[in-house]
Amino acid sequence: MDSPDTSGHTDSRYANRLCAGWCDCPDYWALNAALKEYEREHGRADSAGVVAIDLDIVIFDGEIIRKGTYEAPYFQYLYTDLV
Repeated sequence: MDSPDTSGHTDSRYANRLCAGWCDCPDYWALNAALKEYEREHGRADSAGVVAIDLDIVIFDGEIIRKGTYEAPYFQYLYTDLV
């Protein structure tokens, strides 16, 4: 889903995707570290600083981790469609 920068800091547009899954990570921190490593290995930002991939955990083990993202209209739309 295409959406604007919800921070209001830029005129950037983003292609947002949402997934739900299971992992054998022992906790949030281990999963987050694995996602950030994936970002680094796959070019999180290009040479111009354009963010190519940004993986964030919004809900973990039933707990809302990123409240601002969770409340964003694009997230609610995608989340409603997912569940």
